[in-house]
Amino acid sequence: MTYGYSSKVFSSKQLTQRTLYSHSKKLLAALGAAQQVPCAINRPLIFISHSLGGLVAKCALVHANNDHIFKDILLSTAGMAFFGTPHQAAPQQS
Repeated sequence: MTYGYSSKVFSSKQLTQRTLYSHSKKLLAALGAAQQVPCAINRPLIFISHSLGGLVAKCALVHANNDHIFKDILLSTAGMAFFGTPHQAAPQQS
């Protein structure tokens, strides 16, 4: 399964928490719908993400941890791989 979002959302200079929150909730909803298929109920999930998609995936798992509705997604997650994900903010230029 692949999941995408409009990259225009992240083209501004400042990434907002609201943007990450909304995309991560949409990702959880898509995963929840995909898990309703009988053969996918216990299928392990491995997130492979690039750039800001890694932040969306991490945020989604935080939400899954905090919301019992998405508990199955959290428990199904077997691993994550990040490519070019900015885990920490870039240093400020003076």
